[in-house]
Amino acid sequence: MSTVTEPDQVEPTRDGLLEERRTAALDHAAFDVALADAVRVCAMFNAMDRCADALGFDPTTASPPEIFLTRGYAAMFKAAAPPS
Repeated sequence: MSTVTEPDQVEPTRDGLLEERRTAALDHAAFDVALADAVRVCAMFNAMDRCADALGFDPTTASPPEIFLTRGYAAMFKAAAPPS
């Protein structure tokens, strides 16, 4: 009884394995860089939050620029509009 080898079951060549390992290494390197960037962004937000707490920033009494930064463009005009 003979077995038939499907094209996807062919043993990879040495060059193919090396290329696959190089690609995997590049993927890991890119992931490591992205992860490091994400950690830096989280650290910056943490530092900004601590500074805001230390300065007594209160979003309920925020000025229009602070409202723009925390809630967006449309909210800035809603807060600045006189009550009707």
